[in-house]
Amino acid sequence: MHPQIPAEFAIVGLEGARAYAPYANVEETVLTETLGFDYEGEGRYQLDGSQRRFRWAFERPAGEGRGGAGTVHHIAWATEDDEQLAWQQRITDAGGFVTPVLDRDYFTSIYFREPRGVLFEIATLSPGFATDEDPEHLGEELRVPKMHASLRAQLEQTLEPIVNPRIADTLSVTPSQDP
Repeated sequence: MHPQIPAEFAIVGLEGARAYAPYANVEETVLTETLGFDYEGEGRYQLDGSQRRFRWAFERPAGEGRGGAGTVHHIAWATEDDEQLAWQQRITDAGGFVTPVLDRDYFTSIYFREPRGVLFEIATLSPGFATDEDPEHLGEELRVPKMHASLRAQLEQTLEPIVNPRIADTLSVTPSQDP
């Protein structure tokens, strides 16, 4: 947490997510038997962790889905580093197709699709985002994983810098104002 953000206003997790899929109200055993969710009925699930809970729901689609701005590519779950291979085996044993462990520089990941097609990622907690910058300055500069290094110039031209209003005065930058 940042010292300028009171604990009661800090984002510490997500309440949940929903996916649109046919047969939304049919229990999905990969979620319950493999991943440990509790089925609450009517396409709704809950996963209780040691510190947080997450709600997952399937809804019937209202039409054809399309990817683009505002859509979610995948859902990522965190795991202790020494548990990732066990998750990979558990998914394989349940008949799922799971990727090998992939190095993402800041963590390692495995990916699989749950039976209705949603892409899930299980990522380790380490080594963490402070591997290539000072923890006191995380997020102040663009960092690009090695796998996307070839995109750096394009990203630098495309992304609009975000000015932190708390430090704008110290940088002699004034946030733009609409007329």
